[in-house]
Amino acid sequence: IPYQVDSSDVVTPVGAGAKACLKYDTSKVAAVQYAGTFGAGTSPGKIVYCTFPFETITEAQTRTIVMERVLEYFFDITSVKEGGENAGIPSQFALSPSYPNPFNPTTTFEYHLPVTSKVTVEIFNSLGQKIRTMVNHRQAAGRYQMSWDGRNDHQQVVANGVYFVGFRAQAENSPRSFRQVRKVVFLK
Repeated sequence: IPYQVDSSDVVTPVGAGAKACLKYDTSKVAAVQYAGTFGAGTSPGKIVYCTFPFETITEAQTRTIVMERVLEYFFDITSVKEGGENAGIPSQFALSPSYPNPFNPTTTFEYHLPVTSKVTVEIFNSLGQKIRTMVNHRQAAGRYQMSWDGRNDHQQVVANGVYFVGFRAQAENSPRSFRQVRKVVFLK
């Protein structure tokens, strides 16, 4: 993003994990970002350092673009715009109640991811035994809907009874995580 100033300070990224993220022109670096550990610490973190006060970006559109990119870097947010193509990105993790419930032959539920996450959705019986893995992979931020047909991992129809939908999400590049369980009742 071109950023115009009357006089500019410049910075040079130094060390592994540091890189230029904003330039005044093709050679003058206005901001750097760093991902890694700090000092003697062992927990990773992130920082963005600008050589200018953020509020001195006079054009609103440029200010918005810069803030979007900073938020994307820190939180893996795909956009901060209202409406438009990203209006469906939820603001928090959630597992909605399934419907219908009780069910036969299928029940549907929705889960929300505010950021790209490693997601696990599993079905457990009333003894706490896992009987079905519905999802176990990385997914982008968004709203997801899926149905369970009352079958286990071997595609056998399960017995009538109470089951639990377990939802876990671990945000990518962040310590944020979420767990939620919902009860469903299967009737033949």
